[in-house]
Amino acid sequence: IFRSLPYGGQLYEVEMTGKMLKRTLDAGWENKGLGGFLQWHNINRTEDGNWIVGGKGLDLNRNYRIVMGDYLWKGLEAGLEFLNTSNMISWETAADGDETDLRSDVRKAVVAYLKTLK
Repeated sequence: IFRSLPYGGQLYEVEMTGKMLKRTLDAGWENKGLGGFLQWHNINRTEDGNWIVGGKGLDLNRNYRIVMGDYLWKGLEAGLEFLNTSNMISWETAADGDETDLRSDVRKAVVAYLKTLK
């Protein structure tokens, strides 16, 4: 785990508009090969550049709940500097000092997930 995720970092559960999610996904796609390519689950991009989220077309007027690491949350990733609290509807993370909350470190969340695989 430490070799794959040497820096750890908190996880944030974020609610954002469909418009902001599209902007984020588009920017992540453009970063492909530059180090800022986003990882996603249950999201696909069509050949014509449209996004499919949970089997349905991305709805710009809907709100979406996603998880992102603190590096993205703080706007530190190249091409994704627009990600910040002013662009989010709501967000949650682990309380300071709560080491039992899996959101306190991405590595804890990965270990917990791996333990569910059998």
